[in-house]
Amino acid sequence: MKLFKNNILAISMILLTSCSTSYHQLAPEYKATLPINSEITSDASIQSIISPYKEELKAKMDRVLAYAPIDLHKNGYSSPLCNLVADVTFETINDLYIKEGKGNIDAVLLNYGGLRRTFTAGDLTVGNIFELAPFENELFVVQLKGETIKEMVDFYFKQTVAHPVAGITATSTEDIKIGREPLDLNKTYNVVTSDYLYNGGDNMFFFSKSLSKDVLNIKQRDLLLDYFEKIDTVQVNTNKRIYK
Repeated sequence: MKLFKNNILAISMILLTSCSTSYHQLAPEYKATLPINSEITSDASIQSIISPYKEELKAKMDRVLAYAPIDLHKNGYSSPLCNLVADVTFETINDLYIKEGKGNIDAVLLNYGGLRRTFTAGDLTVGNIFELAPFENELFVVQLKGETIKEMVDFYFKQTVAHPVAGITATSTEDIKIGREPLDLNKTYNVVTSDYLYNGGDNMFFFSKSLSKDVLNIKQRDLLLDYFEKIDTVQVNTNKRIYK
């Protein structure tokens, strides 16, 4: 019986060895990178498929929304573009809050780097607004104590760029007004900002001290598109907010 078992084992090993498949690692075949230049011609069949969609998209992006009578730049403090974006955000969200019975908006703070282009006087198109606000930034309303607002203004004074701000005026950290009233360190204020800044973007860590957060499910870009859709000529308030 022992011999039989040994024979069976030996035969099994032979069969397994003869039936096994050998695998060999093949070296990858490398090809030279083809440069993209004018020598590469388009494929007519693919172009015929893409063309209708491309033309439709172009027509949508080229649609004029409003007219800007002045250059919308962001040079210096209280620049036309920064003031405009902050004011549009303030006005829109404040109207929404009043309509929903949530009170009023007190201030807006957005980020300078979120505005990705500027404009010379002329028509503003849908495509222009996508270029201005290409990111998927969402808007939040956060509740901040007055002492945190003071910290926010102190941060602002130390910056080398002028972030878009509305509802706040200040000549120093000791002279801050919300609307027309002096800052009350013990009062709670509703401040509109973006999810990027709320999460500490641009080192604005003071937002972590917020008492509450209202996620509006509104993108900054969509808010601007809706606003410019409703107006004919852009009106810019060039009043100073933070005096530096």
